[in-house]
Amino acid sequence: MVLAYKIPIVKSASGSIMPTWAPNQLFEGSYADVSFIAGMLVDKFLYHLPLHRQHQRLQSNGIDLARSTLTLWARRSIELLRPIYEEFTGTLLIDGYGAYQAYASANQELTHANCWVHWRRKFDECKKMHPEEVTVALEKIGELYKLEYINKQQQLSNNKKGQTRLEKSKPIVDGLFQWCQDTVGPTLSPKNPIRKAIQYGVNREAQLRVVLEDPALPLDTNAVERQIRPIKLGKNNWMFCWTELGAEHVGIIQSLVATCKMHKIDPYTYLLDVLLRVGDHPASKVHERIPRIWKQLFAENLFRSDLWGKGQ
Repeated sequence: MVLAYKIPIVKSASGSIMPTWAPNQLFEGSYADVSFIAGMLVDKFLYHLPLHRQHQRLQSNGIDLARSTLTLWARRSIELLRPIYEEFTGTLLIDGYGAYQAYASANQELTHANCWVHWRRKFDECKKMHPEEVTVALEKIGELYKLEYINKQQQLSNNKKGQTRLEKSKPIVDGLFQWCQDTVGPTLSPKNPIRKAIQYGVNREAQLRVVLEDPALPLDTNAVERQIRPIKLGKNNWMFCWTELGAEHVGIIQSLVATCKMHKIDPYTYLLDVLLRVGDHPASKVHERIPRIWKQLFAENLFRSDLWGKGQ
């Protein structure tokens, strides 16, 4: 990353004054090149380097910059990314956490899907008390995963995968929910562990069935959880966001960084490109800057800072 700072007047070998160079300013009047802003965000939110550590590193390199300035740049740049974050539509795959459920219910434009692994875990938790019933449920869920494994090994297209799910996976899902209805009877008290496990899935049947309609959707949130698990390493960076807006900003940038990683996009390259496009890209086409779509449209024609190759 590069900080354009206190740029001197440059003279050529003949003594004539050269045109003054200015950074790719993200903010008017700022000395920070956009490459510095992108690097600062990646260092903090991907590599868990707090801003006060980055401030120390700048000082050790002779750059005297207020820590509050770094905070201001981070906040303002993330705010520029907000429209991309808010543009998301489609299917939201979540676990059974109440806050996620409330968010999905409040956003009617989203298709709400639930994770099959989290239902499976509910059965696992009562395996000792109800081994026979749990075995039946786990075997049926296991059959779904076997089919998914075969689909993956065969590298099926989404169309073919969708057809396979309807022909083979749907009967398994139908059978599982029929078994749930047959098993939950008057002999099982509301507090019975197996009844609770069954009810968890029955209450979310519509959301669990979404996977049968969307071939691009995985059965579970495992891939997402693997992406966000490293965020815990940087928890001291956002243990205290101090304000609700600060916490919201963390959610915005972490969502974009994690999505980049899922799509095998370098977060620095992505952030540098989209921040450079902020002033020119039509607001009506903000959806094109969502990482998945951005990769298709812009990954082969990247915007670069004027400093590209000069110390980066």
